[in-house]
Amino acid sequence: MPALAFIGNFGGGEVILIFLLLILAYIPLTFYYLTLSRCLQNCREENRYMSPGKVWLNFIPFFACVYIFFTVSNISKSIVKEYESLGIKSPTTGGKGIGIAYAVLSAIGIIPYLNIITGVPCLICWIIHWVRISSCTEEIERQKRRLDL
Repeated sequence: MPALAFIGNFGGGEVILIFLLLILAYIPLTFYYLTLSRCLQNCREENRYMSPGKVWLNFIPFFACVYIFFTVSNISKSIVKEYESLGIKSPTTGGKGIGIAYAVLSAIGIIPYLNIITGVPCLICWIIHWVRISSCTEEIERQKRRLDL
C-alpha cells in the first residue's frame, strides 16, 4: 500500500492546493495567537493567570477545542486584573463574552453539518475578539507609558 493511499482519488494538484489552503489558514491564526501572547506579556506577572507561552498550545489539533476556553478565560481575567492594578477606569470584561462565543462556535464547528451554520458567526466572533484583545493591550501599554512602568 502506498504511503499516501488514504488520499484516495485526489491527484497531486489537489493535495498541494489543500496543503496551501491550510498554510494560508494558519497565517492569520498565528497573528491572532501572537496578539494574545503579547497581551499576556504586557500584563505584569502578578496579574497573569497564564504564561504567554501557553497560548501557543492552541495550535495542537483537537486539544485546542477545549484549551481555547481556558485561554480566553485566563486572558480576560488577566486584562481585568491589570486594568485594576493600573487604575484604568474603563470597564472591561477583557473580551470574555465574545471570546467564549468564539470558542463555543469553534468547538461546534467540528461537528459535520453544524459547521456550515457556525462558520461565519465563528469568524465574526474571532475577529471581534482579536480586535478587542488588541485594543485592551494598547490601553495597557498606553497606561504603562503614562505611569512610567
